Amino acid sequence: MLERLDILACHSLIINKENEVIAVNNIAEPNTKDVIKADTLLSDKLLNMQDTQGEVLLIDGKYVYSQKFTNAPWKFIYYEDAFVVILKSFVYALPLFLMMAFLFYLGKLYSRTHQLSIELNEQAIRDYMTGCYNRRYFYEAGEPIFFNNQRKGTSIAVVMMDIDDFKTINDVYGHHIGDIAIQEVPHILGQSLRKSDLVARVGGEEFCMLLEDITLEDTQKLFERVREHFEKNVIKADGIEIGYTVSFGIAYGLPNSLEEMISLSDKALYHSKNSGRNLVTIRQL
Repeated sequence: MLERLDILACHSLIINKENEVIAVNNIAEPNTKDVIKADTLLSDKLLNMQDTQGEVLLIDGKYVYSQKFTNAPWKFIYYEDAFVVILKSFVYALPLFLMMAFLFYLGKLYSRTHQLSIELNEQAIRDYMTGCYNRRYFYEAGEPIFFNNQRKGTSIAVVMMDIDDFKTINDVYGHHIGDIAIQEVPHILGQSLRKSDLVARVGGEEFCMLLEDITLEDTQKLFERVREHFEKNVIKADGIEIGYTVSFGIAYGLPNSLEEMISLSDKALYHSKNSGRNLVTIRQL
């Protein structure tokens, strides 16, 4: 009677020295009283193979393990079709692969979401026309700078700038040229200001700047140089050439609040406008 090898999932059998099957699984029906010869179940190559020395070998398209018993004249043979092994390996690996693919997707999704968040945040704090910061961000970023310098007891400069006779530019050349004139501002300012200087468009043709770690003398020299740069600059667009000037109002020192400095610089700008434009006016606190 054949014994069962139920603990083994693949094709397996035990044969004696007469090549009779004495135990089997997944090859022949167990518990039969008929004697089954191993050569009816296995090829001669598999039947006559030597001990695989604890290794699994690929023979005739099958993965085979063969082991002789040390205390009995029997031989154990365990095999499975290579295709089935590969298929099972794929099935077993599929959940892991799907999990890795899902984690990869989550990583890409997080990266894209993070990038989108950065882009949306930039859009929220930037002026769409010039790329400068907007009025809201100027206050958000300017307040910590102000309080940090107030704590250290160091002076800062708040600068208001306005394009002179901007309405005339729009009336004579059109709003398209007026937009180009506004877009020219950050390019000219960027040639003289530091990357750490805070620049924002706070109105139609009005810009506000906050500078720290700069002396009163250097502030005046800097914006006189910037004013001259605007004065000499020529814009070429739609077959025409135009130039324009700008006026500056500067508050220098360290009052009680950033709002107070902005107000004082605005008054200084008003003085520049009423004194003939194309001027730099400084008020020291």
